[in-house]
Amino acid sequence: MREKDKELLLLFILRTSMYTGEETKERIVPFLDGYEIGTENQCNFTLLLSKCLKDKYHYEYRALGWPYQIEQFAKKRRISWIAAFKRVSLELLNESHSGEFQQKFNDFIRKWTESRVENIKIPFGYGWVENWLGICDVKQDWFRKIWTKEELKLLTQLNNEIQTIKKECKERIKPTDRLLVYADNFVKHTRKNAT
Repeated sequence: MREKDKELLLLFILRTSMYTGEETKERIVPFLDGYEIGTENQCNFTLLLSKCLKDKYHYEYRALGWPYQIEQFAKKRRISWIAAFKRVSLELLNESHSGEFQQKFNDFIRKWTESRVENIKIPFGYGWVENWLGICDVKQDWFRKIWTKEELKLLTQLNNEIQTIKKECKERIKPTDRLLVYADNFVKHTRKNAT
């Protein structure tokens, strides 16, 4: 996979709906198929994704392909297909890094996360939660390395509250007061450290 493929795929994962209109499995799979064909198979992202799911997580490749492997990963972790796709894809991109791409990767993840937390009230809903769960995996080493110890502590509080909201809300998902306090603490901390 070429460096420019990694950068485009990172942007695609973080802003999927900008490329596909809707964030659905039915739009993501053909987008990636088309992208790989357009690169004359120089980008082998889905092959690498399938290999990662087989080697690391032990989900065998079947006739239904890598989307089925993602589905199995999602079921085991009780997250959506979209969240699972983003989580595994980011892990894969992080593992196939060069020094320059690694810095871009970390910067994009940091900016995406900070932006989501700063604007937590505006688009908060099921899609926001699923995106968060797919991208902000506080248990993964690659994600943890991006943040200071204090930032990671604040993100973990946010993440735990988001998990609770997802479990407890059967109808409309909305931010809790506790989540808003955690978000405010994170924003204050990152702004203070930025100056």
